[in-house]
Amino acid sequence: MNDLNNLRDQIDELDEQLFDTLVKRFSLVGQVKQLKKDNSLPALDKKRWQEIRNEIARKSEQAGLNSEGITEIYEAIHKYALNHVYED
Repeated sequence: MNDLNNLRDQIDELDEQLFDTLVKRFSLVGQVKQLKKDNSLPALDKKRWQEIRNEIARKSEQAGLNSEGITEIYEAIHKYALNHVYED
C-alpha cells in the first residue's frame, strides 16, 4: 500500500505542475488575444491549429499513447482558450 501512496503522491505533484502550466498557457493566450485584436486577426488560425493537431497525434503515437485521446485533451484546452480567454 505504501507503493500506491507513493505513486499517488507523484501523480498529485504532476497534476499540480500541469495546473500551473495551464495557468501560464492561458496567460500567454491572453497576450496572443490582445496582439490579434490589435492587428485585426481572427481568433482561430485554422492552419496552425491543424498543424498542432497533427504534431500532437505524431508525438502521441511515438510515445505509445492513444492519439485520439491525447488529441481530445488538447482540443478541450484549445476550446477553453477560445471560449473563455477570448470572450470579452
